[in-house]
Amino acid sequence: MSSNKWRLLSLYAIILVVLASYFFIFEVYKKRKATEAKEAEKKVFSVNVEELREITMSKGSESITLRKENDKWLISSPVETETDGPSVLGFVNTLVDLKVKKWVGRESDLSPFGLDQPAITILAKENQKTCRLVLGSKTPTEDGIYAMAFVNDSSVGKEPVFVIDISVWGILNKGLYDLRRKELAKFEDPQVKKIDIKWSDDPKTAITILRETEGWKLPDHPDIKVKKARVDHIVDQIRWLRAQSFVGNSKIDAQSFNLPKPVVEITLELSNREPLRIQLGSPKEEPKASQQQQQQPPRLEAFSSELPFVVLVDRYIMNELPRKPDDLLDRSLFAWKEDDIGKIIYSHDGESVEYMREEGKESEWKWKKAPDKSYKKLKEGWRIRSVVWAASDVEYETKKESVKLFPDKFAGNLKFYNRDGKLLSEWVWQDVSSNPKDSSTVWVKNGESDEIQVFTVPSSRLKNLTDRLKDLEGSLSKS
Repeated sequence: MSSNKWRLLSLYAIILVVLASYFFIFEVYKKRKATEAKEAEKKVFSVNVEELREITMSKGSESITLRKENDKWLISSPVETETDGPSVLGFVNTLVDLKVKKWVGRESDLSPFGLDQPAITILAKENQKTCRLVLGSKTPTEDGIYAMAFVNDSSVGKEPVFVIDISVWGILNKGLYDLRRKELAKFEDPQVKKIDIKWSDDPKTAITILRETEGWKLPDHPDIKVKKARVDHIVDQIRWLRAQSFVGNSKIDAQSFNLPKPVVEITLELSNREPLRIQLGSPKEEPKASQQQQQQPPRLEAFSSELPFVVLVDRYIMNELPRKPDDLLDRSLFAWKEDDIGKIIYSHDGESVEYMREEGKESEWKWKKAPDKSYKKLKEGWRIRSVVWAASDVEYETKKESVKLFPDKFAGNLKFYNRDGKLLSEWVWQDVSSNPKDSSTVWVKNGESDEIQVFTVPSSRLKNLTDRLKDLEGSLSKS
């Protein structure tokens, strides 16, 4: 190629680079900067959230002060306590990112905007400045809130009065209950090593539960096989205990305090932490201010060694706690997990459907109806999991004498096989009552045993299993 052609190509390349640079600078970069500048103009405050140190919110006679210590927000007034992390985070971030929706003007009379007697006043202190936000009434269209803002007592923005979007009202309009910590305990389930439960009306039946490699055990009752899911559920219910209200704002000495009439005391031994102690009291009679409150069950007085206040909690927790060791007995008829299952056969009303796990495909299943030879793909394979869960949820009430044969007539026959095709468990039942208070009889044969065990189970749980099987069979039309 001649030198002239090289020069020409080089010239074209230079022109292309210049044009590309021009396009980027004037069409992309400057437009982006202009957009950013326009958005920045809408921001009420130019505040770095990391530099905020104190926030005070006033609503009428109520005033709440948040103070940051070691990068953690705490409530310092009217009571010293921890905060509700998500609620305070949403409050602070909304305040920092607050934007003007519309400028109103410079008005001498603030009463039409509710700013002469503000609904909320928020004072936020940074290292070098103090920001003040004043919120008034809703706009006539109810899609905004009238507001004013100041930095070091100087009005910010184009005009003193402006409108912010109504969506932020629920985030900024917080009370003490909204902003304070409500969890009676903060821990992760694996941290729990030991649980002690003591009922005041029968202290001799204290229950101690110890974690072991694959589940839980009762060291004082080694003959009882503990249902892991039952204890896991108890741990979850304790972890999710929330104060529905606080009985005053007086702090207590959580290490030595006792409720006047404790009903039950729970102690959790946690790894790398001090033990956690929770006391629950009797249902508390409360004034019934409305019909809605009359329909709510009584709440319990409670306290926790992690939350040094007497609080009221939902009484449902009492129904979850065992009263005696036998309450933790594993009464499950089905002891396997979904991953163990390779095949399921369900027979009823003269029909039989077989579900087979696809080889080499963990979450995919196929099916066929007897006497068909070929399988079809099961499109809603997740329904197999719901069947296994429902089977795991069936627990016996009583155990009868074993028999050698299944009954001749049955309403349902359900077989579970492992991945090698060996029978894990076969169930037979004759009826399923629709009355949840009734019981049903189930015959169960596990593995290659010749013994058939006979149990009575809650009809409601057996019905749940048959409903899941019905849903699974109903989905076959989609396959």
